Amino acid sequence: MKRKIALVMSAFVALSMCSCTHETSGTRTSRQTKETTEETTEETTEETTEETTESSSASEPTSESTTEETTEETTEETTEDPTSQTTTKQDPPKSGNFTVDNTVRLIPNFTVAHEVRVYGTNPGLHDKALTKYVSCVYDDISISSSGFDAVADAIELDLLGPTGQCFTKYINAKNEFIDLSHDDPSSMLSQIFRFEIYPIRHDDQIVSYLFTEGSFDDYARDLKGSSFDAMTGERITFEDVVTDKDALVAYLYTVTDPNRIDNEFEAMLDTIKDGTVTFALNYNSLILNPTRKAIILSAPDHSDFLNMKYFGAAPENYALLFDSYGNNVTWDFDGNGTLDTVRYTFADDRHFALKSVELDYNGKKSELSFAGLPNGAYCDNMFIINDGTDFYLYIRYNYEDDIDNAYIVKIDANGLTYIDDINDFTPYRDFWIDPACLHLQKHSGVIGALTSRDNYSLIDFHGLPLRLVDYADFSLDLGTFFTIKKDLKATKLDYGGSPVGDITVPADSTVYLMRYYKEQGKIMFKCLFENDYEDYYFVTDCREDIENWDTYIGGIEIEDLFYDVIYYGV
Repeated sequence: MKRKIALVMSAFVALSMCSCTHETSGTRTSRQTKETTEETTEETTEETTEETTESSSASEPTSESTTEETTEETTEETTEDPTSQTTTKQDPPKSGNFTVDNTVRLIPNFTVAHEVRVYGTNPGLHDKALTKYVSCVYDDISISSSGFDAVADAIELDLLGPTGQCFTKYINAKNEFIDLSHDDPSSMLSQIFRFEIYPIRHDDQIVSYLFTEGSFDDYARDLKGSSFDAMTGERITFEDVVTDKDALVAYLYTVTDPNRIDNEFEAMLDTIKDGTVTFALNYNSLILNPTRKAIILSAPDHSDFLNMKYFGAAPENYALLFDSYGNNVTWDFDGNGTLDTVRYTFADDRHFALKSVELDYNGKKSELSFAGLPNGAYCDNMFIINDGTDFYLYIRYNYEDDIDNAYIVKIDANGLTYIDDINDFTPYRDFWIDPACLHLQKHSGVIGALTSRDNYSLIDFHGLPLRLVDYADFSLDLGTFFTIKKDLKATKLDYGGSPVGDITVPADSTVYLMRYYKEQGKIMFKCLFENDYEDYYFVTDCREDIENWDTYIGGIEIEDLFYDVIYYGV
């Protein structure tokens, strides 16, 4: 029986939702065999197929057959491996009773869908008066598989309050916004509200996630966390996970720079002592205090105050996070039943620009150099994923504006192997890493300077990101509003995304950019009205003139079509 949690999604918002659904169906030959130390026989781990589906039914922007997205066949080239390895003795990791196994499975048909409500207008109707808007995204967890009713009910109860609070704030702000657009347009301010859920793990042992709470303002959001037993729906408390809070507090005092021990730090420690600290559970780590600078503690290295019951069991595809203080991940990477450690060390210059990163895998050291980058680089974060067969390390770095790149390194019994250096790799949240459906922010110049958030897989192409959809999704940016200067010929879509006929979108209409189908040469908008029920979707032609840095929509150059096109650096 399909369970919809927190909110019932109406059909007309289907085009606004972007989500990944984990399903299990059919059978597939296992890609991974785990070797145990107790037995000499090999036990094949059965793998169930995970499919990623869109919550939107609008898979086609027009009635014409959709151009099938072509995956460029990539030939392997001999790439110089910028690693030089030396071996040094390293102390074995502290393990306690921590063990790694693949005994859990992802919950089938677990979905986080995003409902978007927007309204905007440009009362000035001239180039220097930007379109003002008020917008809201609020998330919904759906579990449409049997056997998980208890945890579904617990999640519904947990999220009902903050979901309603966020939507109420949006409705009140929209009403005030509309009043000002009629009475005092000069006082209008754009506002964004977000109730977002960041799933950390969702398997048949534990469901753990973070979610926004508080003001819900785009720039002043607090993060809270909840964890539940997936079978019983019982809440997992901080005291369940942390067996000795005093030892944890003492450890944090020891590893924290004395210059950073201030009132905010002491207040965070107080929440640890009384058990109210925000936390979430990853497969290898405990996440604390994510609203500010998250503290990530590697479980096998802290068995003196963490309960190993909640760590170590992982599904087929999962992510591992680095310890905030040891700069390491401790895990069984080669499947031989003993723990391995990957650790990093940065080499900075006097301006703190990253010149290189040294990687240490069980005492075998490798170095990746950033020397060729202008002004060095700055590392944003690192994480490791398992794609069902292999482990891959991702080193995100930044060297220009907000553009993130990443080194990809394979981890196996032979050590560390350099795979590639990829551009434009920015996960939406540092600790929201789903290898089967990773949300990456991408830059787009289709209309000025924009950012889309698209779904990629890291499990199907040797650790390289593989796009799961054939469009760039702008619907969650919540700031992609334009007011048009001229009548625009287009095709109107119904709420399911099917074409219903030709339409002329009148001049002075405010539109919200939804999706760009680059390969098909189509772009989709939502035309906005004060009453939501009057809104409609439409699609029209879009052609980028890359050579002249220009775009034509419906045959009209964008600066002739829109009042408010913004470019970076202008």
